[in-house]
Amino acid sequence: MSPLNTVPTSRTDVHDVWVIIAEFLRVPIPAPLSRPSRSALRQHDLSVLCRVSKVRFQSLYSSSQPETETELRSKLHQEAAAPILYRAICTDRLPSLLQHINLTLPFTPLHHTTKLFLEYCDKEEDPTYLELCGTGRDLWASWGSVSPEEKEERRMRSCTGEIQRLIPALNRLQKMGMAKALPQLGTVAVAAAYGVTDNWNNLRLASAREISSSAVDTCASLFQRILAASTISHLCNRGFNGPLSTPAQIDPTHRGQPLCTTGRPYLRNYHFGASFPGQMLYKDMWERRDEGRSIPLPPTIANEPVHEAIPLPVGAPVRWSCDLGHQVSFPSVVTITDKVVSNLAQSRQQEPTGHDRGEAVGLAIFCSTPRWRSKYPSHKLDNNLATLAGISSTPPHLWQQNLHLSAEQQRIIAEAQGERPQEALKASGGGHDVVKWLPYEDMPICEACGSGRV
Repeated sequence: MSPLNTVPTSRTDVHDVWVIIAEFLRVPIPAPLSRPSRSALRQHDLSVLCRVSKVRFQSLYSSSQPETETELRSKLHQEAAAPILYRAICTDRLPSLLQHINLTLPFTPLHHTTKLFLEYCDKEEDPTYLELCGTGRDLWASWGSVSPEEKEERRMRSCTGEIQRLIPALNRLQKMGMAKALPQLGTVAVAAAYGVTDNWNNLRLASAREISSSAVDTCASLFQRILAASTISHLCNRGFNGPLSTPAQIDPTHRGQPLCTTGRPYLRNYHFGASFPGQMLYKDMWERRDEGRSIPLPPTIANEPVHEAIPLPVGAPVRWSCDLGHQVSFPSVVTITDKVVSNLAQSRQQEPTGHDRGEAVGLAIFCSTPRWRSKYPSHKLDNNLATLAGISSTPPHLWQQNLHLSAEQQRIIAEAQGERPQEALKASGGGHDVVKWLPYEDMPICEACGSGRV
């Protein structure tokens, strides 16, 4: 009999067969910014295999089979499937995941977990049949004819409900200790598959929801404290206003947070510039202040992250990775980075004390685009830098530029752009600060979410 047709007889052989089956049942983790159906996050078949009970096994095998053999097969299923199911978890239901696992046991399935992908709940999904029945005839009558304002209100209620579920779950995880609950965890990716939305920003901006906005900050700070006591080496995040985000603003009273308390600061990789699903609506408060209405913009304009505040924690390595397309103008990105660094420099100048290595900035920016369009005089490419990059200089009285940059020109300009934030931080007393700006071509693959240069 050939080896391929040999029936496995030993416990090891049977285990190896079920490992192959379990790997085949596993659904791949969604690619970054792929925005798939929510069903892509569920490991239904693999979960069923892990939940198969002793009774089900008895129905699969002959009744004459010894009970001990049935129990052995059940244990083999668990040993083969559980590590594959839990080694990389992608979920938009973190509270539910933690609720159904007894974290006080000496060993739990989460001890297999090395990668964690956390997504926010879907705020656009239709109500379930149970919700419709529980709400009564009012929701039945209104569904299908809901106004945009009512839909927005429903999304805001969904955001508030998600926070109310997250905070108790995170408190439970903090009490247990993330390093103990997930001892093998190496990377955490937040909002990798679905990216940024305007839901959390709208929740913060709504004047009538000050309590909810405060709850977002409370949840975000709690999550950062949990990560600071974990075993992770790499965190990535998209969208900086949600309850699992890093505080974007540097406050002198909270300087240095979040810092790793384990003595091994983990790398923070902040992916910025990803467009909203569909067409972004942008409230133009300058030109339309009196009208107060939203204006749909072309994608090449809407995707420019003019007001995106990227987090800049100190005392830990930080990476800013660009998700922008090639149609976005390079100066738009420079404006964002300058503003974040300027805020940090100003906060430092308000303090008389110096800054040691534990409060230093270690920032690497990976961003460049082939398009350089100066919309404002401040966006004009410096003539000395243009000459260095082999670009014809523009007369001083002319600031409009519409350039197409080669890969080498992008590299020269990117490296020069990094000198400005470096000098601004050193002038504010940050002698140990290091800022490097590298072109998009040099962007490494993110260890947490798998994104990178394509």
